[in-house]
Parts: sequence; structure tokens; C-alpha cells
Amino acid sequence: MASDKVFSLEGQGLRLDTASDIEPHLGPLRSNPSVEEIRLGGNTYGVSACGALASVLRTKKTLQIANLDDIFTSRLLSEIPPALSSLLTALLELPHLHTINLSDNA
Repeated sequence: MASDKVFSLEGQGLRLDTASDIEPHLGPLRSNPSVEEIRLGGNTYGVSACGALASVLRTKKTLQIANLDDIFTSRLLSEIPPALSSLLTALLELPHLHTINLSDNA
């Protein structure tokens, strides 16, 4: 897949707790009207960060693949359901999405 079709933060070891934490990383995603795949694994996302990310994802009508593997390392069990709810609610609105990878989030 062409690089302009893929948005990736994969494997950076980022700890993104708040909307402020993730905001600097959202610019390239926000400005890419034709993104087809996101790769977010290998980082950890808090509830507020997931909410901010979901707001941007909701606008990505060309998105087909969401790789959300290994995104809750070191998170409290109580954080995961609301974070997932934000992300999945946004993703399930997308008309071309056919794959969501949630592996390694046990």
C-alpha cells in the first residue's frame, strides 16, 4: 500500500494518556484525506487520547484497515472499555472499513 495511504505510529513506545499527548501526532492523520490503513500498535493509549483519536478517525471515510494491536500495555482494566468504546464507535461508522485488528490486548 502506498505510504500516503498508511498512517502509522507503530512501535514507537509512546505513552499517550491525554488528548494533549496525542494531539501532536494527529496532524498528519487529520491532513490525509485518502488514508486507507492506520497502524497504532506498540504504543499505549489512555481514555482521553482515544477520544481525541476517535474524533479524527470518524472523519476518515476511506479507511479500510485499523491495526489496533497492543495498544493498552500498562493500562488499568477500568480504562480499556471506555477507550475501546470511543475507538470502535468511531470506526464502525466508516463505510469502507473491513478489518479491525485488536490482537495482543489481553
